[in-house]
Amino acid sequence: MAFQKDKKIITGLISLMRRKEIVSKLKLLPPLPAVVHEVLSILSQDPDSIIRLEQTIRHDPVLTSQLLKLANSPAFFPRTHIDTVHRAIVYLGFQEVKNLCLGLAIFGVFKKIKSADGFDEHSFWTHSMATAIMSRLLALEAGEKEPEIFFTAGLLHDLGRLALNVCFPAQLTAIIALAKDSEWPVIEAEKYFGLPHTVIGGWLARSWRLPSIYIKVITTHHLSPRHPKWNKISGIVQLADYMSHKTGMGFLNPPKINLDILCYKLSISKESVEDLIEQIGFMDDIAQTVDGIISTIIS
Repeated sequence: MAFQKDKKIITGLISLMRRKEIVSKLKLLPPLPAVVHEVLSILSQDPDSIIRLEQTIRHDPVLTSQLLKLANSPAFFPRTHIDTVHRAIVYLGFQEVKNLCLGLAIFGVFKKIKSADGFDEHSFWTHSMATAIMSRLLALEAGEKEPEIFFTAGLLHDLGRLALNVCFPAQLTAIIALAKDSEWPVIEAEKYFGLPHTVIGGWLARSWRLPSIYIKVITTHHLSPRHPKWNKISGIVQLADYMSHKTGMGFLNPPKINLDILCYKLSISKESVEDLIEQIGFMDDIAQTVDGIISTIIS
């Protein structure tokens, strides 16, 4: 009994030390770009200011380019070519554009940062963008009332892995090697090293004061539908993550899911998911959209 009690105390101390180490290293990340602070300010202080949002985006040429590429992509089904920020806001909607720009601008924090050995930057961005697109498509399929938040939720779901890449490059190299050698899902290899990207991403998102809905997705998108903290938006992102892997746009070994239970909880038929996977697999323009956005992120 005494041994078990001591073991729990030691484990608790290790966890506390690990947490302090993680939090201290997250402080080494570059600051959020000014455009992120401005979008967050609009969200909290002036949530209906179309003029302010348009001016914010237009002052950032890279963000403007990314937004227009997305607006003209098959992910958003444009009826005519969208060539200005104003037209993007009119067509996509104010809420959609706010959320898109928030997600895209956050990615700018990690632009041109040297990657850890074994971390395939292009594969990571591809997976994130594909998951974002599929999250939005699934939200529409499920009849969600606010589909505009799902693209950004999918885009940011693996934010913790970007933080790992910057703050713990040696450990991330070891995590990737373990996942490849053992054929474990990457999340399991991260847990083995005490560095799950869900926890790290959640801490980072909280420190940046991101909207709570994105913090929830980042921290819970790998939970089983039977878990008490499981929620529908994270479940949709989890399904989109699975679909990204199935269409060849995954990042290393896919996490394990129970597709039947997940579809049941989301009220989406398994047949619809399989049909969507097949359709996306043949949509070259989706892949071209993903590559086009990635080129502006990593160039």
